[in-house]
Amino acid sequence: MNIHRNSIKSNRKYWFIGLFALLWLLIRSGENPKRLTYPCQQAAFPLAFNSVLAFIAFITGSILLRKFVKASPFVILISGIIWFTVSQPGDSTAGITSVIRPPVWEVPNPISKVFVLDSIPATKGSLAAGNATVPDSCLVDPAMDTLCLMLAAKGIPIHKTNAQPNGIVGSNNVVIIKGNFQWTGKVVTSTDRIKGLIWQILNHPAGFTGEIIVCDNTQGYFIDQNDNNSEDPAQSIVNVVSTFRAKGYPVYLRDWKNLMYVAGVEYNQGNYNDCYIYEPSTKISYPKFRSSSGKYLISLRYGIWDSLALVYDSARLCLINFPVLKHHGMSGATIAVKNWIGVMTTEWADVRYGGWTAMHYNYLFNQYALVSRIMAVTYPRLSIVDAAWTSAAGNTTPDYVVNTKVLLASTDPVAVSWYAAKFVLTPVAYNKSETNPDLPGGKYNVTLTNWTNFLRDSAGLPCTKDSTKISVYGRKNLILTSLPAVPQLLSPANGSTNQSIILNLRWNDAASAMSYHLQLSADSLFTSRLIDDSTLSVTTYRVEGLSQSATYYWRVRAKNVAGWSGYSLRWKFTTGNSTILTLQINKGWNLLSVPVIVDDASLETLFPDAISNAFSYDSTNYNIRDSLNNGYGYWIKFGSTSQVQISGLPRLFDTIKVYQGWNLIGSISIPVSVSSITSIPSSIVTSGFFGYSTQYVTTDTIYPGGGYWVKVLQAGKLVIPSSQRISSDSITK
Repeated sequence: MNIHRNSIKSNRKYWFIGLFALLWLLIRSGENPKRLTYPCQQAAFPLAFNSVLAFIAFITGSILLRKFVKASPFVILISGIIWFTVSQPGDSTAGITSVIRPPVWEVPNPISKVFVLDSIPATKGSLAAGNATVPDSCLVDPAMDTLCLMLAAKGIPIHKTNAQPNGIVGSNNVVIIKGNFQWTGKVVTSTDRIKGLIWQILNHPAGFTGEIIVCDNTQGYFIDQNDNNSEDPAQSIVNVVSTFRAKGYPVYLRDWKNLMYVAGVEYNQGNYNDCYIYEPSTKISYPKFRSSSGKYLISLRYGIWDSLALVYDSARLCLINFPVLKHHGMSGATIAVKNWIGVMTTEWADVRYGGWTAMHYNYLFNQYALVSRIMAVTYPRLSIVDAAWTSAAGNTTPDYVVNTKVLLASTDPVAVSWYAAKFVLTPVAYNKSETNPDLPGGKYNVTLTNWTNFLRDSAGLPCTKDSTKISVYGRKNLILTSLPAVPQLLSPANGSTNQSIILNLRWNDAASAMSYHLQLSADSLFTSRLIDDSTLSVTTYRVEGLSQSATYYWRVRAKNVAGWSGYSLRWKFTTGNSTILTLQINKGWNLLSVPVIVDDASLETLFPDAISNAFSYDSTNYNIRDSLNNGYGYWIKFGSTSQVQISGLPRLFDTIKVYQGWNLIGSISIPVSVSSITSIPSSIVTSGFFGYSTQYVTTDTIYPGGGYWVKVLQAGKLVIPSSQRISSDSITK
């Protein structure tokens, strides 16, 4: 007996090795037995098997088993050969290409449209450097460009404009790209595809003035250099975002994981902290947070919060869903709807759901359809499925993915989930019964049915997994046979005079146009051109440095893959004797006015760096203004200190209508002493004049470009005189 104990003691390390191998197999392969085909599991199998036999021999003392254990190396060797031969599907699936030719079809009056790109052209270059040295040509991704053209060909352009109101992204939107970054390598969303989508958005034909934030809730993991599914394995999502940021573009990365532990309420309830909203009655949760730039307060449910007007703007928030295609052991598949689980917080699962398992099987995947409840109130405008590489066996290492070379998109997350699972994932999946969305009783069939029923029947959204109600389009539908429409010029109006020497040229968004060519000349034949730019992707152009009292001619043409349109009509305008005023802008809120007569008084033209709307005051309420009128003051917020030049015809006097109580008035083109301001009727002013420069200050002078508070006894008018002269130098507020 002592000899036996000593033997056990001396071979203790082998017992631990065998026990570890057994635990590894149980934990790693218990959820999905197909993982037993992985090399690491196969290496552990003989050790675990031998350990079990030895343990049985020790407990029973069976002479037969002891003899069997002694002979077990030979037995295990033979068993391993048989196991390896029978169960191993191949040395590795990494790099194996499955030629997927997904079917396309059209039905009358489809509820949903699915777009399928069945080959992935090489991207233009790598952003692995993560800095501004990367050439702009590397920002382009032909696969994403082609997919966007396919969408546009069927009435779903990626850019939302006046001419294309059905577009996905508006020029001033805050765009949330919700990727899939919980895992690593080929089972995260392709960084090539994401960079291409970002570049498409930044090249908005109306000029992109919003912000792009790449997000996910990675739970216990981090978004880092391991998230590098790209043609260049060194190009991570961190590198992609860093490159755009280094080039000055408003592109950021945000991991909602850091908010999972923070609970709170919405902005309209007075809470301005970054947090997760959680509704106990519905179990719905979603993040609200300040954007990385600090410009925007974002509620994923309600939109962009305006802390001055105390309203949400839902139209400015654009959510784009961008999952990678893969099998999933619990739900059957991870596609567009499943990816939306990354919007919720999984903290406090025991208290909120009765445990981790109950959260998944009682709320997320069963008829309660929690993921659909969350999606219904945070619905993405577009779902793009990255299936360039498809994981055939769940959240695995890059060794177990298949190069399926497919990219899909739809405004219906259900339709694209059904199609991707049916025609791309299931043909390569190890366990087809789990991934097939049409197999009765299969994991994904049950789960997707529960999600679809809620989104369609309870939420009333246009979602379907019925193939008779879905049209599927491929590249053959991408046919642009006609040239773009000829652009129509908008402003300044043809023949207009007294124009500013700093102005914006504007034209319409021509149908089927992809870019524009602008020419500006001092002669009507355009023999000598001050501007000759054929690379424009927007429909506005800011012109500076024009001469006073001079006539200019301009025209525009449009381009798409079929070629150039003809030029627009030739328009002309004449500048006046403009005054240029330089206004000092402080970081944060400013009280401003328009001290000169301008042709274009829109906020985006006068103050293009503003990060808020312009707010006027009408004696009782603040009001949002898109265009600024002379004579009135406006609250406008900026992200940094700067100077702004405003050019226009001088205003040497003004009569401003005021109401009883407090009024927010503007200025003229020269400084005016408040003592020289009179009123109609007389003596109605009951307060001093208050300006604002990080705080309110009493002023004895109304300066050009400033806005000022003043209180009057009754309704009437304030008269600002013109007895002073304009300095020959630019006037600074």
